[in-house]
Amino acid sequence: MNAAKGSSNSYAIKKKDELERVAKSNLLVNAIINSGPREDSTRIGRAGTVRRQAVDVSPLRRVNQAIWLLCTGAREAAFRNIKTIAECLADELMNAAKGSSNSYAIKKKDELERVAKSNR
Repeated sequence: MNAAKGSSNSYAIKKKDELERVAKSNLLVNAIINSGPREDSTRIGRAGTVRRQAVDVSPLRRVNQAIWLLCTGAREAAFRNIKTIAECLADELMNAAKGSSNSYAIKKKDELERVAKSNR
């Protein structure tokens, strides 16, 4: 148990050093910008039939959805995992700021935009 805890602390220290190299506020802003979807699809019903239509996303919804995706990704990564929620959140933010496909938020954003593109 102690060995796992010690490795967790060294992991957290390494991540902390990496975070300090990049400005923390800049990291959060970049993560939100990269993980906010620009296009989404909505349901439109006509004459009893429902079809999906691609729509642009408002700036406020982009920010709200990006924060929700980042938090959900960190929560799912920490579930039944030895890593703490703080470590998972740090990983999610760094991956999203880089635009890495390891980020849950980036994967979901790409999926939403792909579905919207197919519904144009």
